[in-house]
Amino acid sequence: MDERTVAQREEHQRLGGGLSLRTRMALLGLVALVALVVIGVLVRLAYVDVATTTKAVQNATLDQRDAAIEGLAGVARRMAVALTVAGVAALALVASSFVLLRRWILAPLDELRRQLRGVAREGHREQVIVPTGPPELRAVGADAESMRRALLAEADHARAADEGLEQESPVVAAIRADLAVDSDPIAAGLEVHGRVEAAHGVLAGDWWGALPLEGGRTALLIVDVAGHGELAGLVLQRLRSVMTVALRSGFDAGTALTRGAVSFSDAADGRFATALVAVVDPAAGTVAWANAGHPAGWLLPGGDCARRTTLAPTGPLLSALGGTWATESVPFTPDDVLLVWSDGLVEARDAEREMSEADLARIVTGIDTREPRELVARMLADVRAQSPDWRRDDVTLVALRRVP
Repeated sequence: MDERTVAQREEHQRLGGGLSLRTRMALLGLVALVALVVIGVLVRLAYVDVATTTKAVQNATLDQRDAAIEGLAGVARRMAVALTVAGVAALALVASSFVLLRRWILAPLDELRRQLRGVAREGHREQVIVPTGPPELRAVGADAESMRRALLAEADHARAADEGLEQESPVVAAIRADLAVDSDPIAAGLEVHGRVEAAHGVLAGDWWGALPLEGGRTALLIVDVAGHGELAGLVLQRLRSVMTVALRSGFDAGTALTRGAVSFSDAADGRFATALVAVVDPAAGTVAWANAGHPAGWLLPGGDCARRTTLAPTGPLLSALGGTWATESVPFTPDDVLLVWSDGLVEARDAEREMSEADLARIVTGIDTREPRELVARMLADVRAQSPDWRRDDVTLVALRRVP
């Protein structure tokens, strides 16, 4: 998330965006009503004072008349002051109402219109729409952002379909169908959502999956094979099959990676892969992982990015050179979130600078939900908004949350 987006959200919070527009209008109407009542009472008291003093002048004797007339003049001056104050208060009420209405309604609408016009420009569809203003207008902005993401996804799918026609369609279609994964798999005691966006065509070199195991456990796998297209897809098929069999046979995450590395023993092209395997056991309250040179995932205790645990590499890349991988374990309690991704996510910034851990942490911290589907969608949108070279590599992002 860029500095401008963060500043907008902080300004919105400073303005007290929690109050609904209906509540604000009701409070403004109440203040206006109280002000009108007070003005009316002041004018009424001044009128009664004038009427009483006038009657006293009429009934006064010659000796008392001068004093009574002087009193009437004082009352008239007070009434003039009261009317002046009432007029100024009325003008101030109208002016403040205009200022508040502009601040609450017109300014957020102008900002939303500016963002929508920016997104409508060619080449700016990655720009994230940041909702501002009271809840009713923020809801409109959130709907606009959802529509932008949907349109962007449709454009991506159309582009992938066009590029897929350039590939060997029957082979690619068969491999793609075999590697297809449910983006919202059912897992005991967990919520899971993941996305894979291919850099070229419809077949990525990335794959992820959530594998149910005995005892209510779930294995989360993410693999990134060097290259793209049907050759990378074939390597993925073999690697996925070997690691899946190992995990279902009761082996730990490190052994599953060791078995996966064996599948590269006959690779003639020197191809390699990175992988991360995390076995989540809700009953034991743990997650055991092994990492083969893959970007370190994060475990967020209670969804708090500031207290994250890094799932760092525990061994080398998967290749014909083989190797061993240690399995490590950390607690995993209700509301904890596990985030894993491929290197395409952090390499998406531009050719000169990759996205740092601090950049990614700032994006996660700025997202106000830990629901996996929305978290993944908003992270991808924020990263893409500041990545001019988004299609350099396949991008995979998966979020897993333990249900309370």
